Amino acid sequence: MNSQLKVLTRKDFDSSINIRPSDRVYFNEYPYRIDIEAPQHPHPMHDPIAHYEITDIMRSSNMFWRRERRSAFKRSIYLGDIEDVKWLCNWAGEQVTRVVGPISKNHVSMLTSQNCILRSALFYGKYNYRLELSFFQLPFTANRSTKINEIMDFVSNNFEDYRWSHNHLKWYYNFLYCSEKEYNALQGFINISFGNCIRDHRTVYLLSHL
Repeated sequence: MNSQLKVLTRKDFDSSINIRPSDRVYFNEYPYRIDIEAPQHPHPMHDPIAHYEITDIMRSSNMFWRRERRSAFKRSIYLGDIEDVKWLCNWAGEQVTRVVGPISKNHVSMLTSQNCILRSALFYGKYNYRLELSFFQLPFTANRSTKINEIMDFVSNNFEDYRWSHNHLKWYYNFLYCSEKEYNALQGFINISFGNCIRDHRTVYLLSHL
């Protein structure tokens, strides 16, 4: 995937089109997203050019490798090839509001890495680290309730500031949000106490810092 990702360059697009960094490869397949902000049918002010004609343009140009999402006032088109992105923006530039994708080589590396989470803001406005915890990989005979109590007791007794995704006492899946500094200081104890329940742990990198 890394070799297929190309950087969005401002000079390739009309000045009216906003270029924004992406936080992921969409659906694990499409690096680019084109946003068209216009009311859709049956809204009385729907713009047929922003929808029907763009669909015909994509069909006639054999843009079959794509995916779409629509809401009442927005249409997002996900594409895998930057040349398709530039071609569609050239033909439908008046309707395109925004193009989202990788904006630098460093950004490309982050999109294909498992070391960080790209976000526009910290979790809950303050936490720059996330642990993904799961019991799905453990034997069904394991005493889940006892392990959950042990995990939550460890966190409450050792972390100064944190937040759980939810506080149900019989969960199979949960997220713990905290600071990277605090996690690193406790990592050895965490691995001993409940390391076999950790599915993933990554730091947050803000899109504004790209």
